[in-house]
Amino acid sequence: MKKVYYQLKMNQVSPLRIGNGENDATDNDLMCDSRGIPFIPGSSIAGVVREKYEKLIGKDSNQLFGMIKGSDISESRILVSDATGSEGAVLTDYTITIRDGVGLDQWGVAIPGHKYDFQVVETKNPYFCVLEWSGDENEYLTEIEQGMDLLVKHLVKDGIQFGARTTRGYGKMQVEARRKQFNFPEEIEQWLAFDPFAEDAFLSGEEVFAEEMEKNGTFITIQAAVKVKGSFSVRVSMERIEKAPDSVVLKNYDDKPVIPGTSWAGVFRHHMQEILGHILNESMTENAEEKALDFLFGKNETGHVRSGIYFGETVIEGGKPYHHTRNAVDRFTQEPKNTALFTDEFWQGGQGTLEIMIEKDKISKLQKQLLEVSLLDLDLGILTFGGAVGTGHGRVEISNLTVDGVDVTDKLKERTIGFLEEVL
Repeated sequence: MKKVYYQLKMNQVSPLRIGNGENDATDNDLMCDSRGIPFIPGSSIAGVVREKYEKLIGKDSNQLFGMIKGSDISESRILVSDATGSEGAVLTDYTITIRDGVGLDQWGVAIPGHKYDFQVVETKNPYFCVLEWSGDENEYLTEIEQGMDLLVKHLVKDGIQFGARTTRGYGKMQVEARRKQFNFPEEIEQWLAFDPFAEDAFLSGEEVFAEEMEKNGTFITIQAAVKVKGSFSVRVSMERIEKAPDSVVLKNYDDKPVIPGTSWAGVFRHHMQEILGHILNESMTENAEEKALDFLFGKNETGHVRSGIYFGETVIEGGKPYHHTRNAVDRFTQEPKNTALFTDEFWQGGQGTLEIMIEKDKISKLQKQLLEVSLLDLDLGILTFGGAVGTGHGRVEISNLTVDGVDVTDKLKERTIGFLEEVL
């Protein structure tokens, strides 16, 4: 008999949103323990790991992770713990902020009554999770050596995401992993002295590396190094804070401005829809390609489905803020409105990276071309993001573009269509 343990040390890369079902502080509050410290429940981790096992390893997960199908019930052979902070973690190690969301129509216009807010958490403090497996020698060969070991290597290579809005850049974690194994009965005393939840318990274990992994062929990965032209504003309302601007630029726990994946997804979807409408010159609501584009971004006739295109959160390095105070004006007469003075914060300059990942089996040739044109328009400053885009804000240029690691910057600058198809 054998026991195998994996310790996953997860370092947060982007904001985490795991709701507890309550709305005391916001419309969707974070899940926290009795100390008020956010954590990731084992059930969430098990679900994500199981899905990745099927996608990456290509095996039926029922035998390893259990199932409930009518009267047929089997227990999971993998025990998954909650992911919690380090032993010395305190609440001040975590930055909990409130972000705003709003429902948009197909033209990117806010839908009345569809504004909401939610809590997210960011931290440099790692989360620790333990996976435990028990079985005999024959099961070990198929379930561990040919299954879990490969899966954990994938997690170390590609990271993992938890919570809501993972296709929009939230909940991304970098993973470090260590492994310990016990053979019975000869190592029973060592096992009895082993506490898998002690942080130093795996220091003598085997570190899991990802160098041996083959390139993952499930996704197309696009990385665009972008440079801000002028200024932009992805706004956060400051109504809760006295003597602050009416809105400021959204920032992360390092106080660096960010462009969230939700903003990128919204502007790319709208832009691709507009291009498609010009190409087809017919009713968008009755067009099959429009429905396919909806499906790519996570919507079909029956409601919302998982998006096949992923947009990461872009952190802007460099640049500086400035404030702009102005009057609201009447949209018809252009006259200033009384008592309508307001101040916005904008961010001038800086650079960052936009990451887009696409499931290969969910995107058509035409949709790839629409995405290529959108990237060209992003570089030209035609595709814009954030607030006040009508007055010249929210423009970037692409200084470098790679598709699955292949540099296609020259093709972008030559305004050549087809670089996605050519690389893939």
